[in-house]
Amino acid sequence: MPVIAPNFLGRQEELEQLWLSLQPPKPELQSSKPELQKVAIVHGLGGMGKTQLVIRFARDHKRDFTAIFWLNGKDRATLMQSLSSILPRLPGQSQNTDAIKNEEAEQRSRTVLQWLALEGNSRWLIIFDNID
Repeated sequence: MPVIAPNFLGRQEELEQLWLSLQPPKPELQSSKPELQKVAIVHGLGGMGKTQLVIRFARDHKRDFTAIFWLNGKDRATLMQSLSSILPRLPGQSQNTDAIKNEEAEQRSRTVLQWLALEGNSRWLIIFDNID
């Protein structure tokens, strides 16, 4: 995860818009039909504070999501490694954090994607950083 700016100020309108776009349904209000995942894209030129805005959002709403995952999407291999690194944090998984090969990262990533797709499991937040 990137370094956090200690003196983040302002951007309330953008933070509120992210919340309106991404807030998960309250558990007691969830319907029996599957929930579509919500997506918000923060884009712009480098250095304008996109990452810091999203860090602030994640910190402000950490109790509103069951899990928050930060993924590096620099390229496919980095994204697979980043996605596979989530596996030890999932319920019922071993805490093995040893370095892994690309083939194993692909398999672990598939396992993570299966967990994300479980019925009733829609209150998580994934942040993809460094997507160009």
